[in-house]
Amino acid sequence: MSAMAHNFTLARLANLRRSTEEETWEVAIVEMPAVVREDPEHPYRPVFAVCLSTHGGMATSDVYAPEELSRSCMLEAVAAFAVEPHNPGQPTLDYLPPRVRVPMDDDPFVAHLIEAMTALGITVERAPELPIVQAMLENMHEHVARTARAPRVPALARVKGMTLPRIRAFAEAAARFYDAAPWEHYPDEILWEIHPVPTTRAMRHCIVTGVLGEQFGLAFVPSRETHAEMAFGPGRRLLSTLWSVMLDEHEVLPDQDVRLWYSEQLPLFDAPLIPFPIGFTKSGRILRPSPDQLTLMEGLLRGFATIGAKAASSDRIAFKVRTFDGPQEFVLTAAG
Repeated sequence: MSAMAHNFTLARLANLRRSTEEETWEVAIVEMPAVVREDPEHPYRPVFAVCLSTHGGMATSDVYAPEELSRSCMLEAVAAFAVEPHNPGQPTLDYLPPRVRVPMDDDPFVAHLIEAMTALGITVERAPELPIVQAMLENMHEHVARTARAPRVPALARVKGMTLPRIRAFAEAAARFYDAAPWEHYPDEILWEIHPVPTTRAMRHCIVTGVLGEQFGLAFVPSRETHAEMAFGPGRRLLSTLWSVMLDEHEVLPDQDVRLWYSEQLPLFDAPLIPFPIGFTKSGRILRPSPDQLTLMEGLLRGFATIGAKAASSDRIAFKVRTFDGPQEFVLTAAG
């Protein structure tokens, strides 16, 4: 919004009446649940400002690429809510609320809106959470998930005891694994028995996937017997929980995971594939790894990223890696 357009918008809003009802408008900047890939090497999620009322209704600013976001986008959303129809055929509100609620963020977008609202005599409340905006986002993401026919998958960051530094260490390991492409060293998939024996029975053996050009990552099984059962083909009933960490396209992952990778710029956030650690129980329930399970995955990803073609041709490989929980040593033996 140019300076002239900004002044015109403020003048137009200044002429509106003030509502005397207990009404609050929440204003925030949000991401669209979609990835734009105009430049394959620099994908991004479009952003826009949204304005919602405790009395219902919603309006938005224009949609921007993150680096092109207008400083006045939040004011755009407020103006759209006040003077534009929320739906075709509806009358405009033509009033301003007694209060607007904005995030605690210390950024130029929030500061610009606070300055404008203060000039108009509107009370501004800064809050750590915006419940109406959050509810709108959850509805939007659920709609996208239903449209994509994707299962509802819990967010990795919401696992009990999970921390951002632990997830970052895992993401770094996945990036090294991705760059090393260890699947290129194997003519066939090899079942590896893991030592020390993991406490999670379902994760005591692993396979580097991607040999056949399909999904790249690690798949876990509890035993040789389970692996043999799976070899009979898809569609067989699971006899155990199956864990894996695959490098998947952004559209496949839970949106909360993708948003975390983008907002924190975790390793691989700008790559075509992001690591997706997940488990499936015998009953079909979807699980996310515990902190200890995620760090086991981290250690193995780091280890497989360090081995070369010579080590990969052996039926026994050993490596020592530094994980989030400290140094760990692994010995893997081919289980046949």
